[in-house]
Amino acid sequence: MNISNKTINWHRLIFIIFISAYALLMLIKPNLAPTDDYVFLRTLQDGKPLLYYSANPPPGYDNLTKTGRLAILGDAEYNLPLLFSKSPSPFWYYLIHAFQYVVLMIIFVKIMARFTSSKFLIYIAPVLLSLFPGMAIAFFRTHIAERNMIFYYAIFLYFYLKYLEKPKLHYLVFGIISANLVIHIKENAFIALGAFTFFHLLLSWKKSRPLLKADAPQTQKTEPPPLERFSLKIFDGLVILGCLSYLLLYYFIVYRHLEPNAALYGQVPYNHLLVFIKNLLNYGLFSDPILILLLLPFTAWRIYKALRRQLELHPVYDSMLIAGSMFPMAYLALNMFGPSHFFPAYVFALPPLIYFFSQREFKGFYWKGAAVVCGVALIFNVFPTGIHYIAYYKYLSLNFNKTLDFFSQDINFRHSRQRANIFLDAVDPNTGIASYFIFTEFFQYKGLAWQQFDFKSNVKIKDDAPYLANDFLARQPFTIFKSNETFEISKGDYLVITPDSDTKNITGPYIQSLGQDYDLIFKTKSPLAFPNLNLKTLAKYILAKRLTPEQKKEGLLINENLMQWPNYYVFVKR
Repeated sequence: MNISNKTINWHRLIFIIFISAYALLMLIKPNLAPTDDYVFLRTLQDGKPLLYYSANPPPGYDNLTKTGRLAILGDAEYNLPLLFSKSPSPFWYYLIHAFQYVVLMIIFVKIMARFTSSKFLIYIAPVLLSLFPGMAIAFFRTHIAERNMIFYYAIFLYFYLKYLEKPKLHYLVFGIISANLVIHIKENAFIALGAFTFFHLLLSWKKSRPLLKADAPQTQKTEPPPLERFSLKIFDGLVILGCLSYLLLYYFIVYRHLEPNAALYGQVPYNHLLVFIKNLLNYGLFSDPILILLLLPFTAWRIYKALRRQLELHPVYDSMLIAGSMFPMAYLALNMFGPSHFFPAYVFALPPLIYFFSQREFKGFYWKGAAVVCGVALIFNVFPTGIHYIAYYKYLSLNFNKTLDFFSQDINFRHSRQRANIFLDAVDPNTGIASYFIFTEFFQYKGLAWQQFDFKSNVKIKDDAPYLANDFLARQPFTIFKSNETFEISKGDYLVITPDSDTKNITGPYIQSLGQDYDLIFKTKSPLAFPNLNLKTLAKYILAKRLTPEQKKEGLLINENLMQWPNYYVFVKR
């Protein structure tokens, strides 16, 4: 009897196993972390909805519009667990993440299948994308808007492409809904959507619907009926209208009421030119080389050739390239860097890049050189950094809560009759003021009264420190928020090394050196943590040896803690 075995699709099998493990990892021992998770404490954990733009916003979020922010749906998904729990477990927050990740990966595969016939690229590209720093940060910590942005971008693009293939009403409805949801998640979300639909409308105004399959004959054309062509323009027009509506809201709610010298979100007190160069290098060599080294110049080259009438822009592929390019250009214009900032652009950028690569559009010395540099950056910077962030955020929340539990017992034991003084080692009280505030919020959440502890700093900062000029913080009953005064660490005071310690390189020898004056009374362990070991770390190590303190203050080296281990150490001064 002859039995014919079907060939196993190893690419699909690897994809299924990987995304299952990736999603499951999010759900293993989830905890609230020393990040913006503090907003949960007085809202969701207390049975109240999390609404940033309401009459009773979370602590520290009462002046969002004054800092240029308008993201009405930001973090709105975390309210879902309130439907069945008055104090949701962190498990439910990360279950949302896991669900979004699985759906995103499935949709991404379906999108990729419309641009290439390569099974390797269709299934392995999403796997590799999951190891990017942006993906790791977006899904393994909370309050990252880019997670929602890439999720809704993917849904929008999937239904948009489905509508191009076969215009059905429900494709249009789902596409419009997802587009309007993402527009209100973060201030820059409208840029990519607006660019994509505007250029598609412009490039396809007098054209038939283009083929989407990469392996289809390019000579094959289908002429849709007039009503169908008009409906495609309606789809584009409705998305553009949604983008314009957001701009109008922003103008009337935020822009018209900004104060002349308002401290806007993302502003830094460093030399702007140096920060721009640093950001460009960070994006181009360490977090998103594909976008900086390939996407931006390739898009510019295609537009240049089109303007010289040497090629005709494709309504879908080139509109996606332009949309993907507008995303990083916006952040470069704002002079902002974050490993997760560019990440939503890959939904628009990666499929057409792969398509044009398969069509042998990347010819010449520059493209070969850029591809080599890209490959080196991915292997030695991007992937190691992504793995680092996955392990870092898994351990960060776990270790932070162990430290909180230790303090809640030790303060009651050691300082039953006096207020405990706590110092965060190597944390600038100006730029790191959030670290102090987060500790105070979680300490009280764990049951410690504010009269039992106080936070102080032994680091001298300028009298005009912008972060301390905050009315909300000034009302908090802790010394660190009252003035810029520095204090000596006295006998019995706590000194805490945290993952946020950034003005020193936290190494084993440094921790041992503290034993001369302090007793180590608590520490966490992270046996599977992956160090932040990459070419960027090497570059920072060299800079740390050569830069003067003044150059560091200009923003050339903000974080000197090179390996960024997610551990906590608690010392007591002898």
